[in-house]
Amino acid sequence: MSCKSTIFLTNKNEHCYKDVNESHYVNGKFVGFTIVMEISKSSAELVYENDDDMTIEFTDPESEIYKLILTMKQP
Repeated sequence: MSCKSTIFLTNKNEHCYKDVNESHYVNGKFVGFTIVMEISKSSAELVYENDDDMTIEFTDPESEIYKLILTMKQP
């Protein structure tokens, strides 16, 4: 049985999912599961990374993942 719950899967096999085998605990209290995003290098670029941050630019406005991200809004 799969431990991954798909959030979205694009036509380039870019995959975003919740992995229930990767639980996070703080001081012994469950705080959530890991969310994993696999991105095609043709759709995005890692432009900056240091010990605290990373910046990823989605560079192909015709890609499905670019269009999906544009539809996301905070509740």
